Amino acid sequence: MRMDAVREAINQLYVSRMLNEDEYNYLLASFLLSADRIANTLGQYDAFLKHIGSSTHKAGRHIVDLRVYSSFLLRPLELVTASELIIYNKNILDCVGKFKCHTAYFDPPYNTRQYCDNYHVLENLSCWDKPALFGKTKKFNRTMLKSRFSQRRQVKRAFQELFDRVRSRHIFLSYNSEGILSKDEVIDLLSPYGPVTNWQIPYSVFGKGAGVSKKRQVWEYLFYVPKNVK
Repeated sequence: MRMDAVREAINQLYVSRMLNEDEYNYLLASFLLSADRIANTLGQYDAFLKHIGSSTHKAGRHIVDLRVYSSFLLRPLELVTASELIIYNKNILDCVGKFKCHTAYFDPPYNTRQYCDNYHVLENLSCWDKPALFGKTKKFNRTMLKSRFSQRRQVKRAFQELFDRVRSRHIFLSYNSEGILSKDEVIDLLSPYGPVTNWQIPYSVFGKGAGVSKKRQVWEYLFYVPKNVK
C-alpha cells in the first residue's frame, strides 16, 4: 500500500507539472530500485513467495530474504556525468535500420523464458497504466510484449532480419550455451556478413529451485563479425 501511494504521488506530481521530466525519471528510478530491494517474490517476479511471515530459514533451506521485512524507502541516487545519450524503448527490429553506427552490440534473450513474463511487476510499476490482472499470480495481457528471439519457430528469422537491417561496421552478439540456438547455428546466421570470431567463457550459475539451487556451468558466448555497411 505504501508503494502504491508513493508511485501514485510521483505520477500526480509529474502530471501537475510540479516535476519536470528529469526529476520524474530520477524519482522513478529510485522507486524501482527500492521496490526491487524489498520484493517479496522470487528474483524473476514470477510469483509471490509462500513463506512470508516465517523465519528466513527452515530445515537448512533459505526460504525468505531478510530484505522482505525491510521498510520501503526511497533512496537518493548517485548522479553520473556522461555524454549525451539517446535511449529508445522500441522493438529492435523496427528501428535498427534507421541508424548508422560504428559498432553495434546485441544482447537478446537466448531461451524461451519471456522477459515480460518474468519482470511484469517492474514493467507495470514503471508504466503505471494499471492494466487488468488475471490468474492466481495476477499477471496482465503481455501478448504485445512477446519477443521473437524467445520463440523457437521465429528466432532464426528474427536474427536474420536483425543482421540484415543493422547498419554497423562492427557487430557483437552475446549468447549462451543454454540458448535456443547452438553456437554453430549462430555462426551460420552471422557468416553471410563476414568472417565470424567467437569467444567463449565458462560461467557458473545457480539452477532452479529457491533455497535448494545447485551451481551448474554454462558457456557465455561472444560473437564478432565485420559487416560492409552501405
